[in-house]
Amino acid sequence: MTRRINSLVKYWKSILQTSERKKWVMFNNGSVVIFIDRDETLNNSLIQDAKEIMQRDGIVIPGTPHGDFNVIEIDTPEPGCVVTGHNPNLLVVSLDSLEDWSERSLPAVLMLRMRRHLDAQELDVVACSEDDLIQ
Repeated sequence: MTRRINSLVKYWKSILQTSERKKWVMFNNGSVVIFIDRDETLNNSLIQDAKEIMQRDGIVIPGTPHGDFNVIEIDTPEPGCVVTGHNPNLLVVSLDSLEDWSERSLPAVLMLRMRRHLDAQELDVVACSEDDLIQ
């Protein structure tokens, strides 16, 4: 795993540290699919289910709900942000705070949205809440 991915995984885990009810799968460009209150018996298909959601909902199509996005700024445990889209359980994590972007906020957010699009095409899983599922 690259240093960037390790940092994203560590940051994501710190955001969710008090959220035991959530299972998640992270893709290479920082996109994450979240499953809330997922039954433990379904863990063996966690990655495949996340890939199906990413393939269906991760593609960016401007001018449609697939192109919409919202930004959630994260203050703790350290500054960063999450970009969401039409599927509230699919988001992109960034270690950059909105203050880091200053005047280029919109281009930076669009870049994060494009990362989701790339993850939908590549479907390269790099981490998940059930570490033993990663090959």
